[in-house]
Amino acid sequence: PLLAGEYKEDQKLKNSVDRQAFHFRASATIPWSCDIEQFSWTSVSSTLEKHGFATLKMRKNLNAEELIEIFGTRFSLLPETERSQYVSSRFCLHIRQEISQAEERAQEPYSSMALSLHTEHSARPKEQQPSHIILYCMHPGASTNRALTVLVPTSKVVEGLTLKTVHLLEHTSYNYYRSHTPFLCRKDETYIIAFRDFLDSPFCWRCDLDVKPCEVNAAIFELICTMYRCNDIVTISWKSGDCLIVDNQKYFHGRLNSVYREDKPRRHLIRLKVAENESNRIVSS
Repeated sequence: PLLAGEYKEDQKLKNSVDRQAFHFRASATIPWSCDIEQFSWTSVSSTLEKHGFATLKMRKNLNAEELIEIFGTRFSLLPETERSQYVSSRFCLHIRQEISQAEERAQEPYSSMALSLHTEHSARPKEQQPSHIILYCMHPGASTNRALTVLVPTSKVVEGLTLKTVHLLEHTSYNYYRSHTPFLCRKDETYIIAFRDFLDSPFCWRCDLDVKPCEVNAAIFELICTMYRCNDIVTISWKSGDCLIVDNQKYFHGRLNSVYREDKPRRHLIRLKVAENESNRIVSS
């Protein structure tokens, strides 16, 4: 049987998630110190294999073309297909702070608002989901102690879920594409999560189990609550020239809010996406 439904948080559910408490804990977390002061592929791969992410300081400030030259010659990069006004050289997405408050979800990365926890392109078919995300800081903005990038390990989130919820999420996916990637799937001895917290926006799902819609919605709600209750939080504070490589299958990522002022420097990151078929090469190169 195939079941379709919609997840939507009312005010009571929204209060139960308590995202504000998570942001408070994250802002009080000491930022992760740079792993790699001298860039080398050996140190990058070993750090990624150990932590699932790596922070490194590049030897000089780089532009988009130089980033592509460094990473694009080593790995297959996914081209950016949306928001063309923020894309350069086909593969680089410029995440610049341009507005204070976003009127629609697509504008949120370019605002001073916080970004909810998510894995990148979770609603897309599996082959369009990146194995790793590369973020490079062109300018940290005026408030370097704000707009921190936040990482939460998906393994710790799965550990906090009930067996019933794990089973339901293995059979549930977004109902947007022909190729349906389940929210939760087993890979080797671990689980991979493909999910985004859409906050106030409802989303459509499908499930191939003979269950009630309320059971699926309860499992999704438990997943979101567990994401924000996780205490294994990593925060990244940015400086110009800093680079972060994070495994999109091992970590949710998000962002804390910041202050927007037109007369102050604005935060500017560049994002690259590594193709899924490169997931093994990036830690063994």
